[in-house]
Amino acid sequence: MKNAAALFVIVLAGTVTATAPARHPSPGTPLPANPTAPRLLGVTIPWSGTWLSDLDAYAGRVGRVPAVVQTYRNMQYSMLNASQMDPLVARGSVPLVTVEPWDSSSATDPRYALKNIVRGDFDAWFAAGADAARAFGKPFYLRFAPEMNGHWAPWEAGINGNTPQDYIDAWRHVHDIFVSRGAANVKWVWGPNVSGGSAVDFAAYYPGSDVVDVLALDGYNWGTLDVWQTYSQVFGPSYDALANLDPVKPVMIAETASAESGGDKAAWITSAFTREVATRTPRVAVVVWFDVNKETDWRVESSATGLSAYHAVAVSSAWG
Repeated sequence: MKNAAALFVIVLAGTVTATAPARHPSPGTPLPANPTAPRLLGVTIPWSGTWLSDLDAYAGRVGRVPAVVQTYRNMQYSMLNASQMDPLVARGSVPLVTVEPWDSSSATDPRYALKNIVRGDFDAWFAAGADAARAFGKPFYLRFAPEMNGHWAPWEAGINGNTPQDYIDAWRHVHDIFVSRGAANVKWVWGPNVSGGSAVDFAAYYPGSDVVDVLALDGYNWGTLDVWQTYSQVFGPSYDALANLDPVKPVMIAETASAESGGDKAAWITSAFTREVATRTPRVAVVVWFDVNKETDWRVESSATGLSAYHAVAVSSAWG
């Protein structure tokens, strides 16, 4: 989903409690990749000056404490911000940083064409990020230039003359900068949008299993904004294509949500999280809910029934 630079993602595991936070798997631990292993829940909430209290309040509503918190960073800011990441670690959480290589001013800004990244125009920015990652020292996930098969940002398909090879070259160029500067604590997440509509097939954009640690997908049930779809309809075909790129890497649903209008959102949540994730997309280890009132009210709390359905999932033994 475009224009996500001011959002946080919280991946939740462990029931809310007044005692010390539950232990969570670090990025160095393989994520579950079979239908019976517990999975982790996530959420995207808007960034604000009260984000820490908002994070805690959300965790209280759904019944889980955060295991991973994602920040979105673009080139208006430093690539990594330890003042945002350290409070998460203090809560027992692992940061997940999505890096968007632009300044959010224009979806077609030619300054951020992939060839310019490969040429080295932004090497200083990426190098500073790599140095900050090394100094941070603790494991975290990094999702670079996601939804590359979309058409709503300067690094994406067909914009500024970008080609799949340009994307691969840009990914590997940035990855090489981090490796060369000793940022070995980074786990790399590659995340296209589900194919279909205006998003092209993504297989040609895969940079290679030697430089990717986790595969990811973004996709939504748009309801009356487009068409009502089940979780399996949203993700099934793209999951199959993604899984074929590597036979063993875990899969993350990095962004998803359901609209209220056009069907039964609570039933959608129950079906997705109690049955479809495990049976249709068995290698999915993390599902991140886009809990934002944006194009529509995507939040699980958009209705009492939606929140109740999600809470029931969140506190179940199958999740976390």
